[in-house]
Amino acid sequence: MNKAARILFKKGRKFEAKGNLGDAITAYEAALKQSPQNPDILFALGNVAKKMDALPIAEKMFRAAYGLVPDSIEAATNLALVIAAQGRNDEAIELYQAILITNPEHVGTWVNIGLAVATTGDLDNAEVFYQEALRLRPNSMTALTNYSELLAQKGDFVEALKLNEKALKRDKRNAVIRYNRGELLLALGKLKEGWDELDFGAQNRKDRQTIYHHKLKRWNGEDLAGKKILLSCEQGIADQVRYLSCVSDVIEMADDVVIEVEPRLVEILARTYPKATVRTYDNKKITAINHVHYDWPVDELDFASPMLNLYRFLKPDIESFDQKSPTLVTDNELDAKWKKKTGDVSDGLKVGICWRSGKKSLARSQLYTDLLNDWGPVLSQAGVTFFNLMYVDCTDELAAVKEKFGAKIITYEDLDYKNDLENVFSLTKQMDLVISVNSAPASFASVLGIATFVPSTNISWDMLGTDKMAMVPSMKPIIQKERGDWAAVMKEIAEILKSYVP
Repeated sequence: MNKAARILFKKGRKFEAKGNLGDAITAYEAALKQSPQNPDILFALGNVAKKMDALPIAEKMFRAAYGLVPDSIEAATNLALVIAAQGRNDEAIELYQAILITNPEHVGTWVNIGLAVATTGDLDNAEVFYQEALRLRPNSMTALTNYSELLAQKGDFVEALKLNEKALKRDKRNAVIRYNRGELLLALGKLKEGWDELDFGAQNRKDRQTIYHHKLKRWNGEDLAGKKILLSCEQGIADQVRYLSCVSDVIEMADDVVIEVEPRLVEILARTYPKATVRTYDNKKITAINHVHYDWPVDELDFASPMLNLYRFLKPDIESFDQKSPTLVTDNELDAKWKKKTGDVSDGLKVGICWRSGKKSLARSQLYTDLLNDWGPVLSQAGVTFFNLMYVDCTDELAAVKEKFGAKIITYEDLDYKNDLENVFSLTKQMDLVISVNSAPASFASVLGIATFVPSTNISWDMLGTDKMAMVPSMKPIIQKERGDWAAVMKEIAEILKSYVP
């Protein structure tokens, strides 16, 4: 690298450190012109492109670097990681295998190949790779944490916790490990310690950080009599409605409560909690950090708290949870409208369905069902009218399932399922039950008090050691007994559905 390239390269590093990724790319590209085919500059460009989620560009940069230094484990690994991130796991696995041929004791590669294999759903073989990594280096942090997460996926929370705590001994303030420990403890029903660990991790981990630009004191269980508090909903819209169990308690305790929430949910939360003030949040994501800003006098309040932080003080054990889901209040006029619309097409059992998430990837495909191949036992049930609750276009899937099973799934073409949530809630309220994977439609149904059955691959932490979603008990996961066996799950749900048919 010549002097001019080195100056530009250092300039790019400074921009990157400050999060100015666009300026970093400009500087690195200028450096590359001064020193073409320099692997360090290509690596830097690849890393910035990866941070910006421009994976094809990152792959191009890493592939060029790998071509220049084919013996470099770092070059091969970076290339494999972005290939895997684009869903081409077989390609990535081949590259990892090539590394292991010449570097059979490289622990990081054993971990990476384990992760790539786990993404395909083959947890048993992934486990073998993690075990080999730990044989080579028993205290490897990445091997311990990845293996712990895999065991949690398999439902073995006790062994997962042992590995997690072994890693934690080596880095007691590691926020990701502490966050994972919190989930494991909660999954085992150890709520008090679990909430504390989850909160520590949420506050300190850098890969999922939210910075609230107010100067309010964080609520840590203080007396709220005569006080005003800001409650911030969680990030995902499904989480925002699911984790509201403590709101009514706080309203009773405080003089004034302000809830900040996703704009699509303002009306229904304002209707549900008339004693609170509901505001939209101004959320901007810069690299991996969410920044929440305020254009109203937030400094007039005394405390602030994320929703999950409330559970540390208000729900320390499973006995403190209600047995009914918190029920959001829909709009009466819209309810009447959708009662008529759904009644016009069905005078029998009405069942809302959602079979996958809106986002597609290899990892997500393991978590969700396939309408055409998995839902036959459910869709063949007589005496049922099915209503589509998916928030993405699924026209081809609906046409294929009608041809295969003769099942017509009602979709309202004039309804914006993603953005018009007031109407979506009122439509969902007309359902007698809902069958949905763990996505927004399942959460919406459950907070309306509708029996919701969720095809699931594994036990989740927010079941809190019970057989249902403890914060929204009307949501009942039906869990695979063998990995990848959706047939048994959907057969069980079909039997449940049959019991609802008059």
